[in-house]
Order: sequence, then C-alpha cells, then structure tokens
Amino acid sequence: MTASPLLLGGFMNLLKKSIAVIIAAAMLISFSCVTFFAETYYTDGDFVFAIDNDGKAQVAEYNGSDSVMKIPATLNRLDVGSVRYMAFQGNSFLTGIDFSVAKNLKTIGNFAFSDCVNLSSLTLMPWNTKIGFGAFSGCTSLQSVDIQSETTSIPGEAFLNCTSLNEIKISDSVTTIGSNAFGNCTSLKKLYIGKNVTSISSSAFKGASNLKIYCSLNSYAQQYAIENNIPYVIVDGYQIGDVNLDGTVSVIDATLLQKYIASIEKLNDTQLYLADYNNDGKVDIVDATLIQKYLAS
Repeated sequence: MTASPLLLGGFMNLLKKSIAVIIAAAMLISFSCVTFFAETYYTDGDFVFAIDNDGKAQVAEYNGSDSVMKIPATLNRLDVGSVRYMAFQGNSFLTGIDFSVAKNLKTIGNFAFSDCVNLSSLTLMPWNTKIGFGAFSGCTSLQSVDIQSETTSIPGEAFLNCTSLNEIKISDSVTTIGSNAFGNCTSLKKLYIGKNVTSISSSAFKGASNLKIYCSLNSYAQQYAIENNIPYVIVDGYQIGDVNLDGTVSVIDATLLQKYIASIEKLNDTQLYLADYNNDGKVDIVDATLIQKYLAS
C-alpha cells in the first residue's frame, strides 16, 4: 500500500519540525555550558588561577603537597591580586597560609577559606586590605589570628564558628567590626581592639561568652565593652614592662613582678598584660629577667 502524497508531505513536515526542535534544544544546552564555563583558568606550578578585571591573577586552587600554602607574588608573570571567592572552602589539607610574599594580594574573597577545618594559625599582612564576608568562617582549628592588615573593616561572619580561636589582635586601621564577625567563637578570651574602631555590631561577638576586650582608655571599644557587659582591660598608653603603671620601666617594676611571682603582691589585668614582657601568655621569672636586661642595656 503506497502512502498518499498528502500524508507523506505531512509526515515530512512533522519530521522537519521535530529535528528543528532537537537542534534548538541542543544549541540551548551548548550555549548554557559555554556561559557556565566561560571563565578561563590557567596553571602555574601548583596553582590554578583566573585573571580578574584588573589583569591580576586570582588564585583559585592549590595542588601542592605543602600543608602551609605559600602564595607566590606572581603567576605566569601576573601579579597575584586576590584569592577567589570560595576557592578553598571545605579544604581539610591546609594548616596554614603564608601571605608574606604576595605583596599585591589585596582581596580575600567571600568564603575563600571557610570550613578549612585544619587551619590553625593566621597572619593577615598589611596589604591584605579587603577581607570577604565569611572568609574564614568555620575554621574550627584556628587558634590565633594576627590582623596586621590595613583593612578598615572586619566583615560579617569573617570568623564565625571558629570555635578554637582564643586570641586576636586587630590593627589600628580597622574602624568597623560587622555582625557575627566573631560569632560563636566560644574559646575566644583575648581580643585586642585598636583605638580607631568606631563601629561594632551588637552581634559581633555573639556566643563568645569567655571574651575579654583589650583596648585604649576612653575608646569606642571600651564603651562598647561597658554597654555589653564584656570584661575589658586598658592597655594602650603604657609601655610593656611598666608593671606599676607609673609611666616608666624601672627596677621597681622588676621587683614588683618578682613579688607577684612569689605570691607577695597581686596584679590587676592591665598590670599582668604589661608584665608579660615576652608576650608568651605567661607571667613568670623570664619576664622579670628580661625587664632587668632591658634596664641594664
């Protein structure tokens, strides 16, 4: 039985339409893939990077064997300018990050190192001026942070849930501390806040019940501590070693410290801070000896 020309023509038209739909769908899928993977990545040694809008390298991945990652100054002759957002999120290999060589690395992206559960210590260099939202959140092994950065802001959730964090030093360049910046840092005991801070979120230290703020006399940080019932210690304006708070370091300070060590005298929090001459977290005979050596020199 032979199909009529009319029926055959209808079938061919339907077939053409079906093919057209399939081709259009394939083109759409292809276009979506190209859009999604549009950014080009490059490699240089152990690093994978993209190029940002300023023509600088943006670190995206590290494939080296060193658990302390030392970020280079350049990648493929391009200055390293940033760490990509979420670049190392969830990395359980890194124990440390060395920013000291990459002196053009200004930006640490949002969540760049979040949930790096074995990261134990961190020093942010003066040139790391932009810290992203949640950049180090969930780094549960992080114990100490030295913020030498000239950043003006510690953003929201920057160190949220860093439950092992016990001591932080914030540079004088910082003016703002955002919401939950140190939220749920349950081990946080010492926070050194610079004298130029003028804004601290009411939830900045939510859940950090062991916190004591070290700050300048009559500073915003002191007022914040008073209003939020946070213990504080006034440390700025005194020289380390000035145990009796008389404005000079003398043999009287060394003697007072020795009496404290022998349980003859008591020292308040400010005095204990100034008595820790070698800044090792302990006040002992080593500190008294160092003060004596300082006076002898």
